[in-house]
Amino acid sequence: MSEEVKEVLDSLGSTFEEFKSENEKRLKEIEKKGHADPLLQEKVDKMSSDVAELCEARQTLELQQKKLRRSNSKNRKIRNSHEQTRSKCI
Repeated sequence: MSEEVKEVLDSLGSTFEEFKSENEKRLKEIEKKGHADPLLQEKVDKMSSDVAELCEARQTLELQQKKLRRSNSKNRKIRNSHEQTRSKCI
């Protein structure tokens, strides 16, 4: 796993934990008062958006890594094939 993916996963984990905590506060306010503080609601909405963006970034990075691994594997196969052909010619 690349360092970039690790950083995104770490950020995703900490952001999600903070989101859960703030959302729990929001839910308790709704139970108690019938509504949540608008600032808290805004904060939770922003955090929810941040979590979604980090999930998308993680998926994009993982897809790029898969493509890179496939490309590297394909290049190795081509290189090995060329080496075998060259050794047969020599």
